[in-house]
Amino acid sequence: MIPEEVARAGQKVYDTSLKQLLEPESNGQFVAIEPTTGSYSIGATIIEAIEKVELNSPNANFHVVRVGFPAAVSFHHRVIV
Repeated sequence: MIPEEVARAGQKVYDTSLKQLLEPESNGQFVAIEPTTGSYSIGATIIEAIEKVELNSPNANFHVVRVGFPAAVSFHHRVIV
């Protein structure tokens, strides 16, 4: 799968199966999802979630979601003149 397909498929798994299961109890944590199998792992950090899911699927592609947030990470850009 190309990265865009992994992201779409992983987000679909989250929206259809995991969101209802994880929110709001796990809000703020990260969930790494292996979209072809639907397996997932939760961690306090992105790295923790990824390391856990890689134990079961070492060569898999995965999508990361921050539970209860619209994106896993966000960036603020400020131009200083």
